[in-house]
Order: sequence, then C-alpha cells, then structure tokens
Amino acid sequence: MNYIKRTKTDIKENFTINLLKDRGILDENSDLNAYFHPTKDNLLPPEDLDNMDAGFQMFKHHLEQGSKVVVVVDSDVDGFTSASAVINYMNDYMKELYPNIQISYHVPEGKEHGLRSIMDYFTESCICDLILIPDAATNDDVECEQLKDLGYDILILDHHIQSRPNESAIVINNQSSPRYENKDLSGVGVVYKFLQYCDKQFNISGADDYLDLVALGQISDMVSLNTSENRFICEYGLSHIKNTMFQALVEKQSYSISSPPTQIDVAFYITPLINALIRVGTSNEKELLFRGFLNDEELVRSTKRGASYKDMESIAEQSARNCVNAKSRQNRIKEQAMELLDIQISNNCLDENKILVVNADELDIPRTLTGLVAMGIAAKYKKPTILGRITPDGKTLKGSIRGRDNSPLKDFRQFLLDSELMEFVEGHSNASGFALPIKNLDRLISYANFELDGVDFNEGSYDVDFVVNGNCSYLEDLINNLAANSNLWGQANEEPVIAIEDINLDKSLIQVIGKNQDTLKFNFNGITYVKFKATEIIEKLNTLGQNVIITCVGRGNINEWQETFTPQILVDAIDVKESSIYDF
Repeated sequence: MNYIKRTKTDIKENFTINLLKDRGILDENSDLNAYFHPTKDNLLPPEDLDNMDAGFQMFKHHLEQGSKVVVVVDSDVDGFTSASAVINYMNDYMKELYPNIQISYHVPEGKEHGLRSIMDYFTESCICDLILIPDAATNDDVECEQLKDLGYDILILDHHIQSRPNESAIVINNQSSPRYENKDLSGVGVVYKFLQYCDKQFNISGADDYLDLVALGQISDMVSLNTSENRFICEYGLSHIKNTMFQALVEKQSYSISSPPTQIDVAFYITPLINALIRVGTSNEKELLFRGFLNDEELVRSTKRGASYKDMESIAEQSARNCVNAKSRQNRIKEQAMELLDIQISNNCLDENKILVVNADELDIPRTLTGLVAMGIAAKYKKPTILGRITPDGKTLKGSIRGRDNSPLKDFRQFLLDSELMEFVEGHSNASGFALPIKNLDRLISYANFELDGVDFNEGSYDVDFVVNGNCSYLEDLINNLAANSNLWGQANEEPVIAIEDINLDKSLIQVIGKNQDTLKFNFNGITYVKFKATEIIEKLNTLGQNVIITCVGRGNINEWQETFTPQILVDAIDVKESSIYDF
C-alpha cells in the first residue's frame, strides 16, 4: 500500500478551515460564515440566465391558453428530479391560477438522452402544444427544427454545454449564459432558477418547496457543490426532505445514512438505487418510480412477499423496494458478465498488458450496464479498463472506460487522449464514454505498455490529506472536526483521508467480527478502527507473531450507539507486519 500526502502544508489545528485553504477553496480573505453557513442570499438572480423572460413568456402563454404540455423525462436522476420538480410546481401552483392547463409527461423506455430516440412519440401525431424538456436537448437542433415545423413550441431548461445554435427552441442554459456565474448547476438547478423566476412574476412562493429534489439531482449529477449557491441548495434541500419518493428511499437506507443525509450519503446510498432501476427496471417500474417523485398518493396493489391480493401500499413505498431489488438484480447481471469476461481475459492473456481492452459483444446485458461492468473489471484486476462493443461496420470499438482513483494513473481519460489514437473520450477522468478505431487497437495497447512500463497497478496508491502517528495527540480532535463538517464533503471537495502510521498492537486486541467473520476491528489510543472485507489481512495476521505494527488509510467519522459517541476510522486499506518488543 502506497500513499501520497496531497496537502501542501502540515495541518495540526483548525483542520477543516486549513484543509479548505490548502485545497484552494478558501483563502485568507474568504467570508467563512458565508461558506460554512450559506443562506438564500447566496442565490444568484434567475434573470442572469439568458432567455429567461422569453422562456417564461412562452410558458405563461400556454398556461393562459389552457394548452397541452408534455414534459420529457431524461433517463437519469437529474432528469427524473428535473421533470418532477417542474410538474409538481405546475400541479401545486399553476393549476390554481390556470385550471385549464393540461399536464402530461413522457418517460423513455431506454436510457438514451435527448429527443433523438423519442421523435416518433411526437411526430406520429400532434399530441401537445408545448414540449418542455429539462436536463436535455440543448444540442438537438435538427430534432427541434422538425418539431417546430410540426407546430410545437419547445422550451429547454438545461445545463449541458451548447456546441451549436438551436434557433427552433427557447434554450435556458447556465453554460451559455455569460452573466450567470455558477456553471455548476445541473439540469434540476436550472429548473429551480426558472421556477424562482415564475415565483417573482406570479408573486408566489413555491420554488423552494422542491429544493430537496434539486439537492438530490445536483448531487447525483456530480456537479461541484463548492459554490455558495449550490451549497445552500444542498444543505437546505437535504434538511427539508418533503418529496414522498425521496423520503421512502431515505427510510430504506436509514441504517446506512445520517439524519439529515449528507452529500456522501446521497451519492453512495440513494443515487445508486435510482440509477439501478433506471438501468435494469421494467417500463412499468420506471413509470411507478417517476410517479413516486410526483408525490402521487395513489395506493397500488402490494407486491411485498406474503401480501394478499387485497393488500395495498403507496407508490413510493413500492418503488423504493423496487429500487433495492433492481440494485440486487443489477449486481447479479454484473457478476455474470464479469465471469464471462474473466474467460476472455484468461484465454487471450489480456492481463499481461498494462491496460485491459475487453470486448462486450457476447455479453447479454443492457448497454446501460457497460460502465458498471467495466468498473467491476477494473476493480478486480486493479487495472484501467476499456470495455466496448464493435460497431456494425466493424470499424470502431465503442463503450466505457474506467480507471481507479487509488491507482498510480490518476487520469485515464487524459492518458487515452494523449495517445492521439482515440476517436473520442468524453466524460470524467476515470469514467468516460469512448470510441476507438479498430485499426488503432494494437497501437494503443503497445502505447500503454510502453508508457506505463514500471507502473505496478497491484500496489494501491492513495492520496491522503493527513499523515499522523497512531499515538498522535490531536487525532481525536481531527476526527471530530472533520465529522462535524461532513455536510461539506462531496464532488470537487473530497472527503478527507487520513493515514495513520505505527499502530503497535498485541494481536489479542484485534477482533474479527461480522456475519461472515470478515470484518476487522480494534481500538487504539481512544480511536476505533474498522476494516470491512478484510479476509486477506485476517489470514495474514494468523501467520504473524503476537506483536504487530499496523499502518492504515481511512476516513474519520463518529459512531453513535445508545447515546455514546466514539471517534472511529473506517479503514480503506491496511498494512500489517510483525514487530519485536523493541518496536514498542
């Protein structure tokens, strides 16, 4: 296990503030109160978004006309929250002012984004007067032109970078609005700004009712939450969860998350459930999930195990259970796919190369799971992974790449771009979509083998913020301070990581616990250390003498049990070696 201290200074007091300064998030002139306690005053004027009034006027016109409005639901968490926020607003507030307005929505069957895959839905017949598209379609200029020619008005509320003009729709987009400073709003954030503007024009106060959905969508879309506006949205939204679907998901995961949930809680325990159902759920399950976000109070026939045909339950309760089941189903599909890929990797000696390039053509899995399977392969073989399918013309391999954050190669996407062999690699540093010309495949593997010669991917490498000795006098204060600010950690401001060196321990003080006897736990210097899935370390301990020296890397938090609060380290990686009495 290797770790590298990424902080430039040794921080021994005012831990959170000094860490944020070290990361460049704060400086000596920063308003600490504004950062740590954002308020509604930190929200930017919605008028600063280009086309805001034009979009409102189109919207108002259709409200006054009692038009038919169809909201297009984009197939991800940001899309679901964006669409449900605007529909809930219309149902809760606009119908009181304009009772003749007719509101419906369209949930696409697949996970495709934008208009291209659903054009038939609108072109077979003129089904509405206004198409409202949150979180998508900024660059669907061709499709928008076709729909405009058919008589539709189109209003787009989006956050994706605009690469070409779209003159057939009114586009409200923070990325293409020079006056709007916050480029880190996701689609649901732009929807919220539109609802804020509607509030002002109608002299009502409704937009803030949906800040819980805005927080969920923003966190799930992995935007930076370092801006004051985004932090207010997140903190207020997560501490005022009103949406029935969101509440049901939090209740399902209550054993894993805090109250109120933090950004990390949502990202690790809520978002994956929704994404799983969107990826592998049936059309009916996706429809029910979206209705749950609409606060639909209808009761449906219970699908609980053992329920009679007369038993009923809420849509939100059933959908939350569907999400959990979908996550389990997704995991089973992933494991089955990985077993087949293991054979391919073994038969073709692919693991001898520095990166894995694997073909998914023979996998019977939804394309929406390609990235998830690639992540599993990368984790198992501890190597950057390219997983794709060959296009029908046989010329290109397309799919997903996955690197590993604790790998010596920190930015797999840039590494591939630097090769100048890719058609494109678009996304995040270690999670992107790609296209690779087949003619360049062997050259790419040779390039990677040469450039990464000497890199040992089996040796985990961790970026840490604090390096301390096990006997450190301020370790407990450090853990308490970081845990007290747990609401700050998230995208673009990662949860702090601590390396603890030279924990000298008698093996009799180390417990092996858990249903599968694979969790390691011990106490040292007032701190509890817990390592899950520690089978290898447990086996190694059995071969060592009575006295051991432990070094570990992990994250600090506070464990609450029966009103007792204990500082602890949740261990990500651990090294153990035998010691002599002279080491103590």
